[in-house]
Amino acid sequence: MPKGIQLEHLSIERRPLFVIYPRQIVVTPLHATQGGTSRLPRLAIESVIVAHTPAKGDVFAAELAQKLYQEGAVVPVPYHGELLICRDCHKIAEKNDVVCRLLESLLPPTKLAAHQRAWQLWNEVRGVLNRGVVATEAEMSHFWLDTVAVATHLNTSFPWLYVSPKLHTLLCHAADFLKLFGSIFLYGKQGLKAWHGTYNHARDRYPAPVEAERALGLSEQ
Repeated sequence: MPKGIQLEHLSIERRPLFVIYPRQIVVTPLHATQGGTSRLPRLAIESVIVAHTPAKGDVFAAELAQKLYQEGAVVPVPYHGELLICRDCHKIAEKNDVVCRLLESLLPPTKLAAHQRAWQLWNEVRGVLNRGVVATEAEMSHFWLDTVAVATHLNTSFPWLYVSPKLHTLLCHAADFLKLFGSIFLYGKQGLKAWHGTYNHARDRYPAPVEAERALGLSEQ
């Protein structure tokens, strides 16, 4: 159990170490990879719920977690809030056939094909997103087409999809950043983390029904 003095410290709101102007914040492969890869298994669970029942979705989720552990050694980590670290996100993307195999008996062929296509398109994006080299002109152009393809496919195949700020950043800004600077992976994430801290402290002053609108309200000030 924490001691009294430790509990007092838990109530202290920490300010970010430094403030960075929003236009200087770069897109980061860590957050985009986590946001993109984590979303696709959730879409699989949601598809099972839509096709069957929430109870069936719970059963599928448990089976999926077990299969990813057995075939990919993927385990949510306690120090990351029981979420997946970036290494495990890569494992899931590389083992996406595990997800699709489990869906075969639960979804019609057209819906299964939509999930298979989503993984294929995402892996194209992920490959460029996580490369620590300067991309060629052809790779930059192809990356832009791939992000458009991902966004279009997800929007048409999964109409209930909520586009998180991470996915929005990837789909709407990553290609422009790659074109300007030649690489995404070569740039660090400290700026985004600092701005994230600022946003966490200020978000309540910008009420909106959607999280992305809260962030927009703050960035426009």
